[in-house]
Parts: sequence; structure tokens; C-alpha cells
Amino acid sequence: MKKITLFMAFIMSCALLQVNAQTEILQAEGDFHACSDFQDGDIYTDSGGSTSPYPNSEESTMVFHAPVGETVTIEFTSFNVEAGWDSLTVTGDTGGFDGLYDGTTNPPTMTSAVGGSLTFFFDSDSSFNYDGWTANIGISGCPPPPPYLFSQDCSEEMPLEFNPPLVASAGVVVADSGFPSDTGIIGTGLGEYVLESVVINVEGEMAQDVEFYLQPANLGGSFWFLGGGAGGTDGMDTAVDLTFTDSSSNNYSDWTGGAPAADYLPADGAFNTALAGLDINGEWFLIVQGFGSDVTTVNSFCINWAMSSGDAPEIFCL
Repeated sequence: MKKITLFMAFIMSCALLQVNAQTEILQAEGDFHACSDFQDGDIYTDSGGSTSPYPNSEESTMVFHAPVGETVTIEFTSFNVEAGWDSLTVTGDTGGFDGLYDGTTNPPTMTSAVGGSLTFFFDSDSSFNYDGWTANIGISGCPPPPPYLFSQDCSEEMPLEFNPPLVASAGVVVADSGFPSDTGIIGTGLGEYVLESVVINVEGEMAQDVEFYLQPANLGGSFWFLGGGAGGTDGMDTAVDLTFTDSSSNNYSDWTGGAPAADYLPADGAFNTALAGLDINGEWFLIVQGFGSDVTTVNSFCINWAMSSGDAPEIFCL
């Protein structure tokens, strides 16, 4: 992490799209209400989740409440509970399937009465925990799960042209959506943002002589090394997009020339792990460090975001 004096202007452009999200709802003690505590399309699992066994010596009663005038359906997709010792007991089903379930056979699909509820009581003994269960949750009257709102913030002070050796930077002001559920921070919960990618369009005479850094707002002047010292002598002879994202398995340092890979993992590591809890609002900077005497031009610099929100998607621009 480093500090550097920054300059230049900002402004952003933006667009929004929508996709569906899905959440695991783990067995737990208490009452859970459709459309707020769980959504249509969520996954109901034992208390260990879909990747771990349930614990020993558990007793919990979980009640799924349907909306007024609607029903809740639980459709089991896997089931593995120690036969004779652990069990899941269901009440409230309208199809006559109330009862105790154990072993490895999927229980029947359960459906509540209209405006009613389904109750699941789980009991495990003090030894031998198994994989448990997974089930699809259906709600007859709820909208789809909370959408992701995708936004893009781009600097309009482009192109950025300079002759190394020197440092140049371009800034963009990032602002949250203003939706009621928007927290304005980086994270994976409802109303939180995931930094999907940083995309830089650049061309220059000597790719291996250029380094790229991102300075987030609200990080005390510290910045994130994206990549540098790669691309050989010809990697930026024509304009190329350099995309940095947590989901990439490519290392920027492996780029020896020619066209770059579709994307790269930031050299300093994943954005969202290190920046979790950071307020996104404020000015973010791209910092370009050049060496030698070759001309480099940054044509565009954009930050792409995804926010989980229960509000309907809109288009917003600052």
C-alpha cells in the first residue's frame, strides 16, 4: 500500500441491469416470514448449510409463514439424516404428508394452507452427524428474489496522455444509488456493493513500461496495485481493454506480449475481501506510472459495481 498526490477531474456515467439472487436459509429456532425473511427461490437447508453436516445435539423448531392469501412450498432436493436417531418432523402440510422423516429418501413436497405455515422440528442425538438436506422454497405470491443493480462509473476526463517517466491520474466520483435499502458500502449483503471490475482502455509504445494502480475513496490515500511490468513491447501497440476482477484466475505478470487475456486478478489481491465495509462514496482514482520515454494514452477508465437491492431497478446518473 502506498500514498501519492493525485489530481485531475471526474464525473461518471451509469447504467443498470437486473438479475436474480439466491440465498441459503438455514434451519434455526424461530418464525420466518415470506418475502422478508426468505424469498421465492431461496434454498432451505439444515443448520450446517449445503456444504457441511448438521451439528450433534440440536433441537430447533423453524416455522415458515406464507403471505396473506398465498402459500409456501418446500420441495426437497437432497436428504441424509441418521435413521432411527435424528429426524425432521413436519406439520402444516395440506397434502397429508405431516410426519417424521429420517434416512436418505427425500420427503414429499410440502405445501402450506393459504395464509398458513409449515413447521419443521429437527432433533439430532449426541453422535454421528450427517449431510442433512436441501430444499427449494416456493412462495406463490412473492416477486422474484432481490435483484442485483449493475452500475458503471467512468471518468470523463479522457484521453489521459503522458510521456514517462512520470505519474498521471484520472478521477471519477462514485455515488450510491440512493435507494432506501442502499448502504453505500462494499459487502455481499442486501444493499451492499460488490466491485465487479476495473476496466482500462489503453495504448502505448511499450506495454512493459507501464504500471496501474487504483486509489479507492475513503482509504486514507492508500492505493491498490492492479498490474504492471508486463505485456512485452507490443501488448499496447493498439488500444486494448485491461480488465481487473476478483473472479479472474489470470496473473497480469504472465502477459508477455500480444493481446491481453480477457481479465486479470489484481496484483495486490481481491478487491472485495480487502475493501469489505468501505464506503464507496467519493472520488476514486486511476494512477498510471510510466517508465522510459514512450508515449502512453489511457482512453477510458471505468469501475463496475453490483448492488443487491429489493427495490425495482432504475437508471441513475450524476
